[in-house]
Amino acid sequence: MRLKDVYIIWSVYFHRKISRKRGRRLPINKAIQKPTLNELKEAAEKLGLEIIDIKKARYPACWWIESGYIIVKKPQDINKSKLIDKIGYEMRRSRGGG
Repeated sequence: MRLKDVYIIWSVYFHRKISRKRGRRLPINKAIQKPTLNELKEAAEKLGLEIIDIKKARYPACWWIESGYIIVKKPQDINKSKLIDKIGYEMRRSRGGG
C-alpha cells in the first residue's frame, strides 16, 4: 500500500558520521551524533506534526546502523527539506545545542 500526503523521515538524515552519499540530509554543522528514533519522534511532536507511524528499521544505504523512521502527515506550508531542517534544529536544541 502506498501512502499519500506523508513524508518518511529517517533518523539517518540527521547522523553526523554518515556521509551525504549514504543518506545524511543536513550539513555536518547541523547534524548530531547518533540520533535516536525516540529523539526524532519527540522533535516532530514538539513541532506539532501529526505522526502516523514509527518503525524501527535500517536505512538501506547504511544497513549496519541501527535506525528507524517516522511517517508524518505533510504540512501544508513546508517542503521535506525545510521540515528536515526544522526537526534537526529541534533535536539539537533538545540536546542542549542550538
